[in-house]
Amino acid sequence: MKIQRLALCAAPAVLLAACSSGASTVSGSGSSSTRASGSSTAEIVVENYTFPAIATTPGATIRFVDRDAEAHTVTADDATFKIGPFDSASPGLLIAPAKPGTYAFHCEIHPTMHGTLVVHNP
Repeated sequence: MKIQRLALCAAPAVLLAACSSGASTVSGSGSSSTRASGSSTAEIVVENYTFPAIATTPGATIRFVDRDAEAHTVTADDATFKIGPFDSASPGLLIAPAKPGTYAFHCEIHPTMHGTLVVHNP
């Protein structure tokens, strides 16, 4: 059991460390995540009508790039934030909330699209 917990904790930490400098790009496969600090911009690619998981720090800038044929929004389920619509010609920018926590979000245009933004202290 301890080995499984260690593996579950270590894998995201390695991924986050690899993405922590400069801008990061993440595909919309739904299984990837990215981390951005307050001084960098993470680029999140939304494709196949799927949001990847996102991990970041308070106040970080997140740039959403749309690779689908239709526009999307990023709207927090608790109304903490909302951007969009954004499309392939006009990316959306989101400043991460100042309060650490886990924020569920969705696309208002496509109700089946859901994602998670995790904001944590650096």
